Amino acid sequence: MLYQVLILNNVLHKMDILGFEGVCINEYCASCIDAISCSSCVDGRWGDQCTFECQCLGGSCWQSEGICVSCPDGYYNDFVCVQCPDNCKRCNWKACLECNEGYMLDIEDQQCITANRLDTCIGVYNARTGFCSLCENGYWGFSCNEPCGNYCINKDCNKDNGNCPCKSGHYGDTCKNNCSIGCATAECSKHGFCYPCRGGFYGYYCTGSCMSNCVECFNRDTCVGCKPGYWGSNCSMSCSTGCISGTCSQASGICECAEGYYGPTCQPCGAGCVGGICQMSGECSCQPGYYGNRCDQPCGKGCVDKTCHATLGICQCNDNFFGFFCNETCSANCLECDSPTVCTLCTTGFYGESCKDSCGFACLHNTCDIDGRCPCIEKYTEQQYCYGNNGQENNTEGDKYQLTLSIVSLVLAGTTMISFVVFAFVSYR
Repeated sequence: MLYQVLILNNVLHKMDILGFEGVCINEYCASCIDAISCSSCVDGRWGDQCTFECQCLGGSCWQSEGICVSCPDGYYNDFVCVQCPDNCKRCNWKACLECNEGYMLDIEDQQCITANRLDTCIGVYNARTGFCSLCENGYWGFSCNEPCGNYCINKDCNKDNGNCPCKSGHYGDTCKNNCSIGCATAECSKHGFCYPCRGGFYGYYCTGSCMSNCVECFNRDTCVGCKPGYWGSNCSMSCSTGCISGTCSQASGICECAEGYYGPTCQPCGAGCVGGICQMSGECSCQPGYYGNRCDQPCGKGCVDKTCHATLGICQCNDNFFGFFCNETCSANCLECDSPTVCTLCTTGFYGESCKDSCGFACLHNTCDIDGRCPCIEKYTEQQYCYGNNGQENNTEGDKYQLTLSIVSLVLAGTTMISFVVFAFVSYR
């Protein structure tokens, strides 16, 4: 009866081990010697009759002693499965060997802490300090978080300080600086020095700009060579427009002259040179209106026909001019003079040393000599009427007043009233 109850309450195990064919009554037997004696246990059990549960968290153990054969992730085998430190995937009794995903092993404390490791770190990473022992190519720094300079050769640099050899055209410890555009080639030293400089630049770094007309220079004010058409130590002076091809000596400005120019620096021939041509000394034949060895002096503005002596410049003067060169003007009303205030010939109607006095109102044709004397008009015989009025205008109220005084004087001399009236009436008209 007991035998039947055991069959009903246990899982049937059909085995054919050691010649036994039948059903193992014990459900934890993997195989049995006879119906009630186990020869091996199912996973997770141990003991003679597989009565004990392995402490291996689902893993298997030795049947005779219960010692774990294997443990799952997060545990290590110390006869039984002992849990690893937090966030540790694989460990031994000493320390964690591998952390779970998302955590990094602190190599000093052997603890798994939250990972801040960058992808650029390819060496050992200290999660507690952030130190990485080896950086990916192109990065440097304590945690491999600094990119190497863009102009580092192969973008590779020293892991500790970022220093690197530079590509052409760049300099500095990390190659962040550009060589000057004034360098003759793209190359410069690690400190930026370059030699020689290209045209127009100077200095150790070739960053100084020469004066605008310099081809090359030692410094701002001293040129080595000038652009065509300029000369002088700093090329600030222009070659003469008379220089053939527009070029001249940088030191002196001397050049070969084109036609119409003369001298070492090719000055223009005088304005009065015939045909605009002169000798190398500048001497030439003068056209009318000019004088001097180089025909560069105009004749005086008062010269008759605007001509003068070709060498001395003296000439015959037009009216109202005086002097050797006829450049000085006589005073008003003066036709000829020896000085601005001494006239020898006055215009009609004036007399005196400066021709400021008017001829007498009774002067024939309103003309008198330099002293004011003149022939009288027909109606006047008295010489006093023909003298000048010392500067008063002719035919003015002053003249009429002088006439009236003369008539009164005749009345006082005994002339009859009738004669006085007739004479006054006729004369006043």
